[in-house]
Amino acid sequence: MADENNEEVAAEVVEEEVVEEEVTMSVLDALKEVLKKALIHDGLKKGLHECAKMLDRQSVRLCCLAKDCENEEYKKLIKALCKEGEVSLIMVDSGRDLGAWCGLAKLDSEGEIKKAVRCSCAVVTDFGEETRALTVLLEYLKTQGDAEEKFLSTWTCVVCKETVVNLGAWCGLAKLDSEGEIKKAVRCSCAVVTDFGEETRALTVLLEYLKTQGDAEE
Repeated sequence: MADENNEEVAAEVVEEEVVEEEVTMSVLDALKEVLKKALIHDGLKKGLHECAKMLDRQSVRLCCLAKDCENEEYKKLIKALCKEGEVSLIMVDSGRDLGAWCGLAKLDSEGEIKKAVRCSCAVVTDFGEETRALTVLLEYLKTQGDAEEKFLSTWTCVVCKETVVNLGAWCGLAKLDSEGEIKKAVRCSCAVVTDFGEETRALTVLLEYLKTQGDAEE
């Protein structure tokens, strides 16, 4: 009888500890779990080019961007597309960490990152399932809405500052690495568009910018 009472007490203690752990889940842990679930359900896209494509199609629920991404032009593009599509944007300190959270890493026996591939950007198109981690993350994003908008409002276009190498890459004259970064590009001094092809969000953003910059440009 005494043993049964001890088991009941032990069970109650375990339940209390579990509840306490769920309540104190950090936003960072929640983000890791959400990215993991999205990956399992094929709702996670990685790489700057792929992410920009998904944002342009308005099929993104969440976007993560690495602060240490060296391609400032793409960072500005991702931020602008997130702002235009009202997509929540989370800035991650390290592309290496983001890569690990997106499954691009080898872990040791203790679950620590042994080797990770850098990932500058990742977007979630499908959360997969409703979890406590998702609830924690969405609550955080809801409370941070105003601050995020202020951060994104500092975006400015830098078209006039680009190099001819980048122009060549944007025109398809380049080889890209696994992360979508420029590996080798052919120089291109000038390019003109004779047909936009289709109406997209990217085109809308660009035309709005050109419209506001008309007087200054002249």
